[in-house]
Amino acid sequence: MMETPKGKGSSLTYQYDGEVRKDAHGHGKAGHRAILRFVKLLDILAVGAPFTIAWIYYYSGLIWVPDFRMRDFLVVMLYYCIYYLTVHLYAGFMVHIKKISEIINVQSLAAVITNFLIYIIIWILMARLPNIPVLLLVLAAQEGLIVLWAYLSHQWYFHTYPARSTIIIYDEMDGVDRLIHQYGMEAHFRVTRVV
Repeated sequence: MMETPKGKGSSLTYQYDGEVRKDAHGHGKAGHRAILRFVKLLDILAVGAPFTIAWIYYYSGLIWVPDFRMRDFLVVMLYYCIYYLTVHLYAGFMVHIKKISEIINVQSLAAVITNFLIYIIIWILMARLPNIPVLLLVLAAQEGLIVLWAYLSHQWYFHTYPARSTIIIYDEMDGVDRLIHQYGMEAHFRVTRVV
């Protein structure tokens, strides 16, 4: 059974096969989640790459521990985990709901928090104050990667999954449709009717 949602500009077609609903690209709910997780993974790897390079080529050489490969692996994995948890805590991966500027702000804050915590860990490992300018260069590179990822992922998502027709029904909260325009959420919700 094919169903095409009504509304101007809607290109979604759903194929119902028993209980499975698929979009026009053949992705079900699990496929959609898998694609989004891959896009999130790209962000985590891209933002963590400048730190990984700085750790391997600069900070790691300043610390002497017998099993340096395991130490390097643990520090880099710790960085990725802290960054992921911080971004996830502030919903920085919600491409389908947040504006590009909100994604950039949340991920930038997460990068600053992660770099600060890692700086403390490096300080403990070195037993002296580490060089700050190297970590500031890492942060600058991360900011550029965050802006690039936020813009590209946002463009990709709404090109692949356009806004769905939305009806707003309210009783006491007057003006919800105006809030959508005020916060620039037209790409997320295409309001067709307000009741």
